[in-house]
Amino acid sequence: MPTAPPVLPDDLAATLPDPTFDLPRFLEGVATQGDVVSFTHGGRKRVLINDAAFVARFLQEAGDETRHAPINESTAAVTGDGLLSSTEPRWRPRRLLVQRQLSHRKVREHLDVFADSTTAWLAGLTDGRAVDLHAQLTGLTLDNLGDTVFAADFRPLRELLSRVMTGVLSVAAAANAGLDDEGVRAALHSDVARVDELIASMMSERENANTVGTDVLSVLVAAARQQDDTFNTRWARDEALTLIVAGHDTTSLLTTLALSLLARHPHVREVLRGELRAARAEGTPQSNLCEEVPLVRHVLAETLRLYPPVPVLHRLATQDVTVQGHTVPAGTLLVFSPWVQHRDSRHFVDPHAFDPWRFSDQRRAEVGPAYIPFGAGRRICAGNHFATLQSAMILTLVTLLADIETSPQEPALTYAVALRLRDGLPARLRPVVERQDAP
Repeated sequence: MPTAPPVLPDDLAATLPDPTFDLPRFLEGVATQGDVVSFTHGGRKRVLINDAAFVARFLQEAGDETRHAPINESTAAVTGDGLLSSTEPRWRPRRLLVQRQLSHRKVREHLDVFADSTTAWLAGLTDGRAVDLHAQLTGLTLDNLGDTVFAADFRPLRELLSRVMTGVLSVAAAANAGLDDEGVRAALHSDVARVDELIASMMSERENANTVGTDVLSVLVAAARQQDDTFNTRWARDEALTLIVAGHDTTSLLTTLALSLLARHPHVREVLRGELRAARAEGTPQSNLCEEVPLVRHVLAETLRLYPPVPVLHRLATQDVTVQGHTVPAGTLLVFSPWVQHRDSRHFVDPHAFDPWRFSDQRRAEVGPAYIPFGAGRRICAGNHFATLQSAMILTLVTLLADIETSPQEPALTYAVALRLRDGLPARLRPVVERQDAP
């Protein structure tokens, strides 16, 4: 006979991190009580489900109505009807259009741009001065987003767009905790209004152009000429803002944490550097190195395992759910956590260790359905190729050209919908000195 899920004991809850600021590690503590555990946060009952097979099946099969959670609705209030919040029947054709523009094949066309921008960026950093590497990478990835997706110079907009990103995450995290900071929300909407003006200007330029450009914004504007319920001017604005909000922060975080892991595990860095040098000596073009050396992908995959960009997913139970003999009533917020699943020893050997080779062909069978760094199902992140290929190029060139000195300790992380680096990543970069006999 199904029973109600066990409830997180108050005495244990009192010892755990504050879920408003560190929900992933709070959920690690919740998961010690079982795979289906009830707890309260933000004045609302929630149930953590840490059954990887159930989570994968739910994300594959669940309808749009399950996305009605405060954290999702708060983000939608800013990004409008873009991919993060669109519903059927409009969502599918919109998703197909954007997905084609951000496919692996399309993103590969930008590898030379990523290589050139990274080389120029590194040239100004490898002098040994102290920098916040995360802030530097955020600027680089935002510039790349402007150059490739929008065919626009985002360099003068760095401060504004950074504030928008921080504001979106802060307001969403507050909504998830049942809070509302009117000042933060007002400042965010003021900044978003300025971004709206910029998007409108870029869209107007493309409307008046003699030819249709190949950048993603031009494709959105061309589709919006239909002015129907699916493709219209308002949708193009919403999709553009969604791409700006989601299009660079994940990349900079992934790249920063991958470089931090390599700096803290120099034996892995040296193996990677050796394989990259060998491939280069064999004549592999610079822009192809990141795809020709599998260990680059393995390092990024392992970084995503340890630090999934969105470590917690929220879904609404629209009907009673039964899992592992427990019944979760309709109306309950379901909480799935890639962070918790990725650090579960039932799914990964030595789960807290940095071991990129677990993603090699020889060991790939070790990685099962519990691995969901970009979500799963039809709502899996549409920009995952853009994020991982750009990160791969930056990681490749930094490994070849620079040595990074940073703290041997894990960087301090906070949670505001997505993972954030509380203090950035203080570091010093110096040029790699290659031996004369090195390949």
